[in-house]
Amino acid sequence: MASLEAALDKLREERNALNIEIRRHQLRNMPLEVLSLIFTFTLRPYHAVPEPAPWSISAVCTRWRNTVISQPCFWTSFDIQFPHKGITTFRLETQLARSGTQPLKIQLLCEDNKYSARERSIIKILAQYSFRWKTMSLSGPAALYSDLQGRLRHLPLLRKLGVEMVHESTEAPTLAIFYNAPLLQQVSATRSQLRYPFWGGISPLSMVLPWSQLLRYRGSNTWARHLYSLSNAANLVDCSLEVADTSAIPQTPIFLPRIRRLSVSNSRFLMSLEVPALLELYCNATPALTSFLRRQQCQLKILVLWQAPFSSTPIETTVLSSILDAVPTVKKLGLLLRISADFARDFSSRLNMAPALEHLSAVFEEVRMGEANDLSNYFMQAIESRRKVGRLSSLNLAGHDFPPSKSESEERMKTLLVHGLEFEHFSSVETLSRALIPSELRLLSTSMVVNYLENIFLLSVGALGSNF
Repeated sequence: MASLEAALDKLREERNALNIEIRRHQLRNMPLEVLSLIFTFTLRPYHAVPEPAPWSISAVCTRWRNTVISQPCFWTSFDIQFPHKGITTFRLETQLARSGTQPLKIQLLCEDNKYSARERSIIKILAQYSFRWKTMSLSGPAALYSDLQGRLRHLPLLRKLGVEMVHESTEAPTLAIFYNAPLLQQVSATRSQLRYPFWGGISPLSMVLPWSQLLRYRGSNTWARHLYSLSNAANLVDCSLEVADTSAIPQTPIFLPRIRRLSVSNSRFLMSLEVPALLELYCNATPALTSFLRRQQCQLKILVLWQAPFSSTPIETTVLSSILDAVPTVKKLGLLLRISADFARDFSSRLNMAPALEHLSAVFEEVRMGEANDLSNYFMQAIESRRKVGRLSSLNLAGHDFPPSKSESEERMKTLLVHGLEFEHFSSVETLSRALIPSELRLLSTSMVVNYLENIFLLSVGALGSNF
């Protein structure tokens, strides 16, 4: 027993020495402000795959637990996905209690066929705190919104709203539960419902919103509903519209005096609008776009164009040239479309086409040898002339390597780079499109075009390979 007691005493001495060393460690004496700042970087938006709240941190030690529990700001984000076994009413109520009186940021995703009594209990709890919602993103079946319909009365803090309703009805559901939100400024609505009306006859969602106070709106809907919404939304600054059909152009255009950035899936819809303050435009290239641009008095600075989905031929040279003739103030031009040798020749010989151009981004497609030589030559001439006489300072290209190695174009490009041209090559059309189009203005139809162009380029590579 004596030897055992001696061994235990030695272990106790070692433990006490370690405890002293631990207590002396600088991490133990770190000010709470610094420790809190470190914890902040484990959460959104600083961490790639964060916990919505610091549950793991609170389980490390008493000091860390007390630090995060004492600060309600750590507990204001909720990421709820059904079905998910980790979500319980107890855990939800605990986090809500820890969030104090802080405004809440909630993201809720519910699978169509998984909305049951358990999910309803979660919704019931969240609805009780709707007076603290600041940011809300909802995606789920119509039953979810029906439950909210009878529970929401006033949303005094709501500023940002995202809504996706999954439904199979041919009659448009009407959602009016977010109208009473005096601070609401940003809305994203039913963007995933691109299926209607051309596929399956599914009707889009009709939303009742405080349109006059909105600053940013993005959504999918019919031509008529978009017109109705915009006619009541004179204060919009950013707007992104997926137009699900086509219709008549109103005799009097809708006046939107404050819009700075606009993206639209159907450029013909632009004929319904008057936007004198527009600075950035993202749309497909059609003859209607030329008419719209000539009618506007805006000083457009950024123009990004793409071709119609599933179109395998380059846009007509006359159409593309007339569009660029109508934008003398554009400094940044993006062409997510197939460029023809004829257009490249036109672009190289007419410096009065987009004369203010400083930054050019385009998709370059290798084609069969004869045409490829013409396209490469005219394209290089355009870059050289606009670099020498015009204002062109940077060039971004997507697709296959350009200029081809060991070619005349490669030597010409090296000369341009030596004289200060900034050049970046993108390995895919997708990466270029993401660099050109801000995430809040991206359209589903644009992604379809980009994917289609990628497939065309893969086929052209195969065709080139078979020629050698």
